[in-house]
Amino acid sequence: MNNRCITLNELRQARWAVLGFGREAQALVRVMKARWPDCAIHVYCEQTPTLADDLPFSVQNDDNETGDQLHVGPFEHTDFDHYQVLVKSPGISPLHPGLIDLPESIPVTSTTNLWFAERPDQRVIAITGSKGKSTTSALLHHVLQYSGVKARLVGNIGLPLIEQLEAQADCWVLELSSYQTRDLQACAEVGVVLSLFPDHLDWHGGEHAYFRDKLKLLNCCKQPWIPQDLRPAIVHWMPEWQQPDQAPPLVDILTEAGIHPGKLGVMDGDQCLMPTYELPLVGAHNLRNLCVAWTLARYWGISDQEIRSAVGHFQALPHRLQNLGPIGPHVFINDSISTTPQASIAALSAFSGIPTTILIGGHDRGVDWSEFADYVAQQAPQAIIAMGAHGRRIVAVLEARACEALKSRVHWAENLSQAVSLARQVSVSGSYIVLSPGAPSYGEFANFEARGHAFKVCAEQSR
Repeated sequence: MNNRCITLNELRQARWAVLGFGREAQALVRVMKARWPDCAIHVYCEQTPTLADDLPFSVQNDDNETGDQLHVGPFEHTDFDHYQVLVKSPGISPLHPGLIDLPESIPVTSTTNLWFAERPDQRVIAITGSKGKSTTSALLHHVLQYSGVKARLVGNIGLPLIEQLEAQADCWVLELSSYQTRDLQACAEVGVVLSLFPDHLDWHGGEHAYFRDKLKLLNCCKQPWIPQDLRPAIVHWMPEWQQPDQAPPLVDILTEAGIHPGKLGVMDGDQCLMPTYELPLVGAHNLRNLCVAWTLARYWGISDQEIRSAVGHFQALPHRLQNLGPIGPHVFINDSISTTPQASIAALSAFSGIPTTILIGGHDRGVDWSEFADYVAQQAPQAIIAMGAHGRRIVAVLEARACEALKSRVHWAENLSQAVSLARQVSVSGSYIVLSPGAPSYGEFANFEARGHAFKVCAEQSR
């Protein structure tokens, strides 16, 4: 498929359609109708959407008298060739069987690209990464606002950009998922890739495609920033960047000479800017996220004193190593956002030295769990409870690679409720029970938020 950044007016004058009808697409419809009430809008989605009252559609009546159309059904049965532009929702894979043979002559864009085309003068800091993008984005937004900067948090964590078309801001903090970076054609002022490890492989079509789609952000910004220790991996996945005339001007951050995580806390060279005991977040990965946010805030002109004060007032985001507090004799930690084995490793590392039982497993995307197995073989938690059908495969990996002593700590539960109950049975008083699934929630739960809420309910019911 071919992506091209076009304006809303260009869109209006073309034969166009929306693919998918989630929050971003519905916001686009509102924008178009507000500007051009007579603009006919065609929407295609595979499942019946939940429609707001102010949208000009009826699920029962695909074609209404205004010319707006809502088509519900498989994309494989739809001919899109007569459209000149398609606006694709982020969750729809470019490898969808109904889209993979789409002619290259039909531009496919996104609501993010449309916003950039309408607001090219805005200052945007775009952040992505396999882990840490939400926390880093929220931290930076918090620091900017605390320091008096008019900042807006948008994208994958905040409001859809297209919904903020008329809003004003000094700085836009834009969090982007790999789904969004894959379709990105716009140009941010600063683009940051925080971390890289396999995720969403089924959506992207494999590990190589995932990494290249993620790294596309670095070609869509004026200043591409990368942690120094990621440079070898980035060059590996983008070998053309080994040629100086083809590589974007990558700027290394988290260097020993600048702001970086250290044993004492946030370091600037040899100077400690904020000690570990003052940090509002746990885990080495969150210290790293904080250092990136600190670097970005400095770039914006915020003083170290202001940043330190703002960070001290930051509260952890829900479902991200969220401490639910003592419930009965155990402390429950909700890390439902964890969708990769590396995220589960980070959760265990955050509570090193504390008796910990970890709950893992979810939607099986075929991701390799051998790195997790190697980690727990060396630093075994109190117990590992793998859940569902995916959990059976994880158990097999652990049993194949782990020592006999660890095997006795590995358990299987049919679902989350059973896993929480089992965790209480095998965990000593005062220990931590951590939900860090290392996999998406699809199937049993609609999203990671629903999974995290269910974990809290299960914990409270199993006193």
